[in-house]
Amino acid sequence: MLSAPLITKFTLEFFLLFLSFAFLYMAHHPVVSLVKTKKFTDRNEALTAAILFTVPGIILGLATILMGHLWLLFVFGLIESILFIFSVESFAKKDQRTFSNELLIVLALTLSAPTAYYTINHTIDARGLSLYLFNFLFFGSSVFYVKMRIEFLKSKGMWKDDAARARNLNIFYHILMLITILFVIFTESIGVTVLLGFVPMIVQVIAGLISRTPRVNFTKLGVGLILQSAIFLAAIAIFWQ
Repeated sequence: MLSAPLITKFTLEFFLLFLSFAFLYMAHHPVVSLVKTKKFTDRNEALTAAILFTVPGIILGLATILMGHLWLLFVFGLIESILFIFSVESFAKKDQRTFSNELLIVLALTLSAPTAYYTINHTIDARGLSLYLFNFLFFGSSVFYVKMRIEFLKSKGMWKDDAARARNLNIFYHILMLITILFVIFTESIGVTVLLGFVPMIVQVIAGLISRTPRVNFTKLGVGLILQSAIFLAAIAIFWQ
């Protein structure tokens, strides 16, 4: 979401949208708890938390729409609501770690970039859609990478069966990602130096492909992904023209 004002400007409408999105994001966990738990007291606590986060989120969202007459936000909100429901259902069924649901979450969260872009500029154009594509491709990378590392761990350090398929899918995704990004950069006249934001992630992928160690330190991996995200955001802010 922050990538949008960094290439345009910060506005009051953006801050209202940011708060709305934050509240609704925090409502996800209590809604999941409400669906999953059967204990009366736990359901009451989950319902209270869900209301406390959802209501201000909706109010702030409506305020953003009315302030700027941003009627297209209703469409973005509808799409996010549908993705939210699918995500809650996956958590309720304990399928939240499936490959498809991880991509669904990335799709939902990165949709905040073009939503913020539209809120700031009162229009959505090729530039705003390119920003969405960049965000989705970047954050989608971690889903493919983690999937590959988990399958490699399961196969005890052997590139066979599911591990080999995950590796090949990972390679295909990142080749397609680079081709797509380069195409967008040259067709939309975006600074090619924005590619620097993808370098740490590409280095990680290559290291994972040549690694012979099946062990995965998920804490270290998580910290690494956060740092990569910060570098990606910085590259967007500095080099997007």
